[in-house]
Formats: sequence, structure tokens, C-alpha cells
Amino acid sequence: MNITATLTGTTDTRIKIGKQSLLTGTDGKTYSPMHLLCASIASCVATTMGVVAEGLGVDVTGVTVDIDYTMQQRPLRVSTVDIAVNCPVAVTPAQRKALESAAGRCPVKQSLHPDITVNMAITFAD
Repeated sequence: MNITATLTGTTDTRIKIGKQSLLTGTDGKTYSPMHLLCASIASCVATTMGVVAEGLGVDVTGVTVDIDYTMQQRPLRVSTVDIAVNCPVAVTPAQRKALESAAGRCPVKQSLHPDITVNMAITFAD
């Protein structure tokens, strides 16, 4: 997979992922790099849980991952990521433990700088 970022203006970038492209920027009309970071984490958490769930014989279709982040000023970067996972199915205690572990092992989340605080809450249907 080839990913290319091309600066198209002072704060605007065109991201090309394979044959698809999107714009990023700070104008409020496009996605910022921080939005893409959070989208990557959310997608990774959901996918990692889905792969583990499949191995457990559990269908977690409909799982949602909501993410918010806080920026710090010096150095300018993400300081906190808050992740809320909602799994709409009831699971056994063993399945719950495996799915929670999977969410925590998301490779994108694991790639974050260790100074970034990551808070994750996972809820399951009763």
C-alpha cells in the first residue's frame, strides 16, 4: 500500500492512499491530521476486536468506537485520547476479557507516543 501526502497550500494536504485521495487541512472544511489519527485508532480498535470475536464465534457487528482527543500547546501534540467502545452484544466473561484485551492491543494505539494518555472504556450489552 502506497500512501503519499502532498502539500497543496500552507496548511492543506492531499493524501493519496492507493488510488483514493482525500484532503486535509485546518480550515474546518476538511479533516485534520488529528482527525485521521483518531479515525485510524477507531478503525483499528474495531477491526482488532472483530478479528478476535470471529475466532471466538461471536458476531460483534455494530460495535462502535467513539474517540475524542485533547491537544497540548508545548510541544504542540495530542496529549490525551479518550476511547469509548460500545459492543452491542452480550458476551461471556471469558469473551469479554478477550475482546477487551484485543481492543487494548490495537497496533495503531500501541504506536502512540508513551507520553500520550489513552483512556479506554468498553461497554457490552447485558
